[in-house]
Amino acid sequence: MKKYLLLLALPLALCFAACGDDDDKDSPKGSNKTVVIDENGKASNGAVFAAIDDQNFYLDYIKYSVLDDHLVVSDYDETYFQGEAKIVARITYKGKTYEVKEIGNMRKNHWAFTGCKKLTSVTIPNTITSIGMYAFFGCTGLTSVTIPNSVTTIESEAFGRCEGLTTITIPKAVTSIEMGVFEECTGLTSIKVDKGNPNYDSRDNCNAIIETASNSLIQGCKNTVIPNSVTTIMRHAFDGCTELKSITIPESVTSIGDYAFYECKGLTSITIPSSVTGIGENAFNLCKGLTSVTLHEGVKDIGPYAFYACSSLTSITIPNTVTSIGVRAFGDCSGLKSVTLPNSLTSIEEDVFSGCSGLTSITIPESVTSIGQYAFDNCSGLTSITIPKNVKSIGFWTFRNCSNLNNVHFKGTTPPNCPGEADLSYIFDKTGSNYPTIYVPSGYINAYKHAFGNGFTIKGE
Repeated sequence: MKKYLLLLALPLALCFAACGDDDDKDSPKGSNKTVVIDENGKASNGAVFAAIDDQNFYLDYIKYSVLDDHLVVSDYDETYFQGEAKIVARITYKGKTYEVKEIGNMRKNHWAFTGCKKLTSVTIPNTITSIGMYAFFGCTGLTSVTIPNSVTTIESEAFGRCEGLTTITIPKAVTSIEMGVFEECTGLTSIKVDKGNPNYDSRDNCNAIIETASNSLIQGCKNTVIPNSVTTIMRHAFDGCTELKSITIPESVTSIGDYAFYECKGLTSITIPSSVTGIGENAFNLCKGLTSVTLHEGVKDIGPYAFYACSSLTSITIPNTVTSIGVRAFGDCSGLKSVTLPNSLTSIEEDVFSGCSGLTSITIPESVTSIGQYAFDNCSGLTSITIPKNVKSIGFWTFRNCSNLNNVHFKGTTPPNCPGEADLSYIFDKTGSNYPTIYVPSGYINAYKHAFGNGFTIKGE
């Protein structure tokens, strides 16, 4: 569509022009001066100009769109644009002068340079106040960017997946930085905040962006050292930081946000101090190099998918302060062989250990009253498991694809319920003689036979 629009406009408006006046003659195309488009469609700075309509036009294959009383950098031509983007400060067209204030605006479907792999550098004029969501997302060839002092807002993932970026400085005028602005910028080694910025800082040369008032770490990189004044590691702070090898979380931290260390494949060990009470959703998801996780007492909540697919993790001891472990928190941890669950736990949520094919045994604590569906799905290494007497409900297919599970011991005198009054056979997916042997308290065999239905061997013990 981008190519079509440009080709449609070229016969009408495309031109090459010499500089139109002495004031602009020696200025670069991306300077802070005004580019004037004359009645013949010639640009005063010699740039290639093509108009789609009065509200949308290209200058050197960069699209500008009128938004309210100003211009936003809204797109680029996929076919012709490459190299340096020299964003101009103002454009005068058909007698109206518009100031360029934004790079991208997702609310208006203006994607700016999203996915522009041919972009190598960018000149941003000091009229820009906002760098929008995804503005430079996926610009893998971008190696450097200077953010001018005019910028006040940088929206989420504005520079996400800019793998070539190595250094970044946040100017003093910035008042709002959303989460994940440099997500998956794997080459980033240095992050600094101008010392004059009252809202954000990079204290103690920490190589990170910290929100000053809340002491929250918003963005880190592979060289970040978390200061011991930080209280929160925000969502996406180290998301996709594959070169991060080690990190020390200080005792000042109380919360680790969602996706905080998502896909940090180079991380081999992590210690969660006793000050941390919550580990967010997907916090360490896909940390495939993680072999050691130490959780100190103090942690209360482990979020959904928190350690999902940490395939190198072999053991985990969950402290007695933990009361909640979210869905799939340890799902697909295929190397996990040993798990110690605390007596503070009252439920095992769905899919918590699904795909833990290396798990050979697990002790469910007496405090547990419910086990969710698929909780141990595909735990093919399990040979035996004991269901404590206080368990009142077990979800569908809890032990599905547990191909080596031979014995299940129920300690309760009353069989647990299955959702929708279904019989307990639905906690497995096998049929006939492939069902495990069920062991129950002596004197309650008939109750369990009724609960399971036909096809099971049920013995008293």
